[in-house]
Amino acid sequence: MTVTGLPFPLKAKGKVREVFDLGEHYLIVATDRLSAFDVVMPNGVPGKGILLTHISLWWFEQAKALFPTHLVPDHAAALARALKRHYGFKNLGLILTDSHTVPLRRGVVGMSLAHAGFRGARSRVGNRDLFGRELKFTHEDLADGLAAAAVLSMGEGAESRPLSRIRGAELEFIDGEDDSGLRVAPADDLYLPFFRQALSNKD
Repeated sequence: MTVTGLPFPLKAKGKVREVFDLGEHYLIVATDRLSAFDVVMPNGVPGKGILLTHISLWWFEQAKALFPTHLVPDHAAALARALKRHYGFKNLGLILTDSHTVPLRRGVVGMSLAHAGFRGARSRVGNRDLFGRELKFTHEDLADGLAAAAVLSMGEGAESRPLSRIRGAELEFIDGEDDSGLRVAPADDLYLPFFRQALSNKD
């Protein structure tokens, strides 16, 4: 329940949170440790740190309209910059993954919940296919494609491989986050007619 593997010096350690010095900023990590009456329990709660972090981010978002907070704007990009400086990377993208199922297919496959540092989609409209025909609709979902490969490498069981590194992917690297190329308006979604039909059949 102690944070390990980060390349930054530990600045402070509390009952639940640990603070690391990134040079430009501080990184506050909420752990799964559980404390009561100033006593840290021997067993933590799996996922508690993730939940605490999301709760904090939500409150910071609400509070910024009233007063300034210590949360760094575009904090995901700030962490990526710190990692690039430390390791000497020219480019760095991050993907948060999960698993999902595909209709009429057995098994699970990785997908991207969020990504930063690169554009998650690429338009091939106007390019030519193998037979010289112009592509009119094709877009590549880069974020989910990379996530599927990463989750396959990390495993879906007890492999205990929480991280996968991908090199050589042809991406457009950026500062910050941009998922605009991935999102589709409901009216333009390919599956909208099927959803409508399913809802009408249910009624």
